Amino acid sequence: MNIVCHKWSDLRGNAAVESHARVRSLTGGRARIGGALLCVLGTAASLHAQSVDLRVLIPRTADFWASSRRPALHNGVYASLGVRISDSLNVLFGGRLTDPPVSPGGVPHFIIQDGEPIPNNPGQGFDFLRFPTVWNDTAYFAGAAGVPSPSNGLYARSIDGGPVQVVSDTLNGLGPWIENPFAGTEGIAYVSPFASTGSGAGISLYTYDQQWIPIAEYGQVMPDGSQLQSTLGSSVGIGGGKVAFSARVDTVSGTGWGAYIYDIEMGLTSLLANSSMPIPGDGRLMTFISSVDTDGQQVVFGAANGHPVFGGIVTVCVANADGSDLRVIARSGDPYPGVPGRTFCSFGSLAVDQGVVYFQGSYLDGAIERLGLFVHVNGVTLPVVVYPTIVGGASGHDAWFDPRGVDGHDVVLVLQLPTNVMGVSEYTLVHAHVNVPTLCAADFNADGVADSQDYFDFLVAFFPAVPAADVNADGVVNSQDFFDFASLYFAGC
Repeated sequence: MNIVCHKWSDLRGNAAVESHARVRSLTGGRARIGGALLCVLGTAASLHAQSVDLRVLIPRTADFWASSRRPALHNGVYASLGVRISDSLNVLFGGRLTDPPVSPGGVPHFIIQDGEPIPNNPGQGFDFLRFPTVWNDTAYFAGAAGVPSPSNGLYARSIDGGPVQVVSDTLNGLGPWIENPFAGTEGIAYVSPFASTGSGAGISLYTYDQQWIPIAEYGQVMPDGSQLQSTLGSSVGIGGGKVAFSARVDTVSGTGWGAYIYDIEMGLTSLLANSSMPIPGDGRLMTFISSVDTDGQQVVFGAANGHPVFGGIVTVCVANADGSDLRVIARSGDPYPGVPGRTFCSFGSLAVDQGVVYFQGSYLDGAIERLGLFVHVNGVTLPVVVYPTIVGGASGHDAWFDPRGVDGHDVVLVLQLPTNVMGVSEYTLVHAHVNVPTLCAADFNADGVADSQDYFDFLVAFFPAVPAADVNADGVVNSQDFFDFASLYFAGC
């Protein structure tokens, strides 16, 4: 059983975990095992190990399989691209996590499929569909009659049916081309590397009432003094009123990369990291910055110096949205959880939502990189699925996911199987739910028990209004925090 010792500020995601220990059983009170602090709770709460529950959403015996490595999820509603076995048509399908499992030969909700009429292109039907994003039971997706770049437009349809809506389409003057959409409360963030300056190139936000907000355009001077050169290879994430993105920039010393965050309400862009900054705990510079995501409170991004096979370092970095507390939670060479004797080689897609960080990581199996999916929560990294975990009766697979498929403690991912049909890679769509421990909030000093010392320590922090005494996390230390902590303390936890 994995037991985690927490500071109170861990509950708000602002501090690292003190320590953790692996034990076979728990007893009341405090103990030390192998020099590590063993944390246990008071009598009013229980602690259980972090774990992951896996279940197949679309079995291999259904009438189609997921053909996209980038499914989407929000509020229990998912969407993904697929191929129907019976007629080889590309389809966009969706469902709810509460739906019963799809039966053999069955199908979930169809959103759109090849051949359906394109609303803004009379006489033409969809025969090219791109990655979806989900918001309020609606799937947003780019589509086209052929394979143009960019597509005919951005469209929307409820997973329960209804007409296909045109969200953005420059042909009809409704807005810019939108590629790689990522939906959030305020609108749809996207990267468009194809259009020219002034027509949506770069990083932008498109609101649901069809307002275009440019965030970073080609040639724009960034907060670190660099000039945005290209968004080819950039990524974007949206959450909590903020948009995080990576971009290639020109600097005084040459071409580099940067990670930035845009405050939607303030209309301001801030620097998170760039190629002139060292990787925390290593000293080498961040010569490359890759996938990036934010939940408005935290930001996660990948940073590298060189290639791990040739002595470089690749890392998963986490920081607060204001750029503070930048730290590394995984790096090449670290032990690979779930596969004894292996170490991380490289990292792929990254995501953070509600303080939970997900990342794709690989290890070398001879000349082959085996891809797994991991979750980092409360200071501990757990494998969600790694090769050769058996899921849905298959063991030969790699795990793929996308930040758009993450919703708090839930993630929808695809597992690549070693077989293919009609030359198309065969995938299984899987839902993973992360279980996290019940924490004792009244254990203010993180010594494993809630006792009078915690009450005293809280008072010591409360009267000078130390931020740690902000129990309700509303940004101020006042009498409400005193009453909230007292309620937790006298309740036992």
